[in-house]
Amino acid sequence: MWAEEYPDCVGRMFIDPGVQTFLLCFCIISACQALYFVYLNLPQYQAGGRVRASWEYVAIPVVEAIVYGLNSTGAHVGYMRLFNGRAVVWLRTAHWALTIPLLLMQIGKMHSLKFYGHDINSIQIWVGILMVVFGFSASLAEVEGIKWMFFFFALLCLIVIFLSVYKIMSTAGQYYISLNSTHGSHTAMRIRILMICFFVSWSGYPLFWLLGVEGACVLGESVVSVCMAVLDCFAKNVFGMVMWDTLWNSELNGRWTCNAEAMALEMDPLPDKDGVSSSDSPHDVPYAEDGDGIKQVAADVVVRPVRPGSVTGMQKGSRIGAVGSRPGSAVPMETPPYPVIVYAATQKDAELAQSQVRIFILPRYAFKFWLASLPRDIWLVLV
Repeated sequence: MWAEEYPDCVGRMFIDPGVQTFLLCFCIISACQALYFVYLNLPQYQAGGRVRASWEYVAIPVVEAIVYGLNSTGAHVGYMRLFNGRAVVWLRTAHWALTIPLLLMQIGKMHSLKFYGHDINSIQIWVGILMVVFGFSASLAEVEGIKWMFFFFALLCLIVIFLSVYKIMSTAGQYYISLNSTHGSHTAMRIRILMICFFVSWSGYPLFWLLGVEGACVLGESVVSVCMAVLDCFAKNVFGMVMWDTLWNSELNGRWTCNAEAMALEMDPLPDKDGVSSSDSPHDVPYAEDGDGIKQVAADVVVRPVRPGSVTGMQKGSRIGAVGSRPGSAVPMETPPYPVIVYAATQKDAELAQSQVRIFILPRYAFKFWLASLPRDIWLVLV
């Protein structure tokens, strides 16, 4: 049995009352931070009716407040005891599973990282979830070999996350340094602070798991809980405050300008599939050059609804030779009391119109040719 093999670890699974008070204080701090970001997510009418934060900044401290509030009760709600007497802290694993994807999602907004056409920003989120699964499997494993095998896989996932996050943050920092401005230097300095908070705190998680009751059982749960709370404070609370202050209290206005791909999607909600402007793009207006080299719009069609029971909409128009206008003159278009839909014809529309002409005109000529080829007697019968 586990209790017989490791008799010292049985007494190390309990949390001291002083540690419970510390965890309760950290719960209150996280709850206050969550309420502050809830207020920032509400429209600030004195600032033009816009929010000054996103929902991720609210979700992370809310999860922290719930987890540390339950741990501070002393009822061992977040612990699961196996049949051999060993305890597993399942609530801490749930805490990581809910917050790690949100943190990696926030970091991924800094810069779009691609590797052989694959989106690393999305892959690192799934790697983070896989890391939590491997870590919890290591906590549940009874065989020592299987336990350390799962721990090695979780550590390997952490290394992959470190590589991708370092590349994202370092590329974003280099971009703001290249701006050669006071604002760019200030943003790059904030990114360095975020990198320090991230790598130092995340490096401590596997270390204290290894030394805790779920690993080698060197430290008691009271010490591990305090150390994990300090790491969470830097990895989530301090990290979130610094990132929020960098985004919303500067010229960034809540958006990382180094992420050109995300900005392009925000500016153009209907981008071309190939990402390259072409003559077939619906966003481009086709131009044609005449003999004098003057560019003219190839087509410009204005669609106007006709009022029921009235023909004024057909008699007035802006095209030369419209119904009701003199040859060589154009009747000015009156401003309608309702919105006007403007449509610019493209090359695709011209090709579609030509194909429709072929579809309807060619059968017509074929039918006339067939009638002309009939004998005269049949014509007399038909008449």
